[in-house]
Amino acid sequence: MYLPATKHKRDLMLQRAISALLLVSFTISPMAQATGLSAAPSSEAESFKAKVIAGDAYALYQLGWLYREGTGGAPKRPELYHRLILAAAVRGEVAAMEQLAYDYREGTGGVGRDYSLARKWYLAAFRNGSHVAEFGIGYMFHNGLGAAVNYDVAEQYYRSAASNGVIKAWNNLGVIYGSNKQQNCKAVEFYKIGSSHGDATAMANLASIYEVGACGKASKVLARTWYNKALAQRGEDEDTVSARSTAREAIERLDRPPVVASSYSYGYSYGSAKETCDADCRLDGIMDLQQQRYSQPPPPPPPPAPPISSWYATTPGFSCCAY
Repeated sequence: MYLPATKHKRDLMLQRAISALLLVSFTISPMAQATGLSAAPSSEAESFKAKVIAGDAYALYQLGWLYREGTGGAPKRPELYHRLILAAAVRGEVAAMEQLAYDYREGTGGVGRDYSLARKWYLAAFRNGSHVAEFGIGYMFHNGLGAAVNYDVAEQYYRSAASNGVIKAWNNLGVIYGSNKQQNCKAVEFYKIGSSHGDATAMANLASIYEVGACGKASKVLARTWYNKALAQRGEDEDTVSARSTAREAIERLDRPPVVASSYSYGYSYGSAKETCDADCRLDGIMDLQQQRYSQPPPPPPPPAPPISSWYATTPGFSCCAY
């Protein structure tokens, strides 16, 4: 009987603290009103406030997002957002745990990067059944955040997250096999699965493999097809926006007309010799032009002049006494 009583007391204290926090948050001083530093909360914020006081931890998480974005009538206050999200996580809200872990991993939401705290909250969410947190743990092992890089452990977490509905895990499995394990054909399999679920990043990565022919023969047609599909995805999350930008640049690159090679001259000359360079040396901008230059051999030197005495003797009209 003691432990339930202790838990009840802790929950009651936390609830009172949250209520006090909300009371302060929604109290607007006359000076704040006069200076426009705050605004009366909207019905959306008031609705979340009522739910929080009634004990709804998810409403606490939602209210925190209003303060993060400065929407729903709540002013933009990152520090208050963090406190509300933390309170929701402590009350067992898994979405809040996931968000805290992400904020500590990326240094967003008014907090600095702290990989140990990110790992702590990912593990807490994972133990509460979160497959998003499972993906996050894999991401940290994949990129060596707070621990040594371990592709095998990352792959295990990604596979489990992918099989439980975390779509972007398929793309990251492709990255492990394509970029890290140098198995591009295996990467294609994962990119195709992610693409079939509408992941723009997987589409763009699949297109890049087709473009350069990393798994067999290159196909500009397939590359363009998948770049266009990535460009057509309408999500506004960071990954989708980045994939659209990558696809747009790639399509522009594929649309450029090929450069026709032709000889041209640099115009440098040494006597009668002239340096030339074939146009191939300028196609990629990375070849050493100095190695491409060549010149004709210099002309042979003129024969030496004859001695003066011989010149006089062989030149008509001149004699030893002519001058």
